[in-house]
Amino acid sequence: MAKAGNEIGVGVGNMMNHRFQSTPAKIIAMIGRIIGMVALVGCLMVALVDYYFEVAQGKLIWPCILVALVGLGFLAGMHWIALQIDKKHPSES
Repeated sequence: MAKAGNEIGVGVGNMMNHRFQSTPAKIIAMIGRIIGMVALVGCLMVALVDYYFEVAQGKLIWPCILVALVGLGFLAGMHWIALQIDKKHPSES
């Protein structure tokens, strides 16, 4: 089980370190990186502020954590889409 988890982690790491060749793939990867990281970091910060300072009496914690996870999925999904575009159009620069 640990070996399978390690292989999955190495595969995801290799996917995220890929250098894109085509311009559309670069654009899609950058959009995914920006939106995904803003959702991930921003929502986790809002959840932490709500947890420690009770800005909204703790009502924002779980929705923000959910949006942060969706942002992480969006980042990975857009990166995967960019990989598929890069496989179709590898010669473009």
